[in-house]
Amino acid sequence: MRVGAGGATVGTMERHRQASAARGRCACAVRAGTGALVALGRDGVARWSRPAPAGSGPSRGPPPVVVRATVIAAAGDGIQALDARSGEIVGAIGGPAPVRLAADASLAVAAMDADGLAAGWRLATHLSVV
Repeated sequence: MRVGAGGATVGTMERHRQASAARGRCACAVRAGTGALVALGRDGVARWSRPAPAGSGPSRGPPPVVVRATVIAAAGDGIQALDARSGEIVGAIGGPAPVRLAADASLAVAAMDADGLAAGWRLATHLSVV
């Protein structure tokens, strides 16, 4: 039995990777040269994509952040939260276009615009539809 990182057996890690890929989970999200948002699975295959917001052109904004199955991304003048599995928009915050973007496991978001003005938001409540 070979042991990999974190003490898990290599076979266990490979099964987890395959199961994650099979469920269509987004491992990372990137901006294409056109400004489109593209989510990639752990296998490198595109899971979904969204065109750049109308009138925004190629993006020079910060890279998107993936946390708790949510993609936090700059969207023209503001920030969007998208479901990492489907790309569906689940929330939006208006404001200046961020040049820096961060989010943590509690879905608190911090952004800074080109003038150095920083702002932060935190999730106060949620709605679950089952």
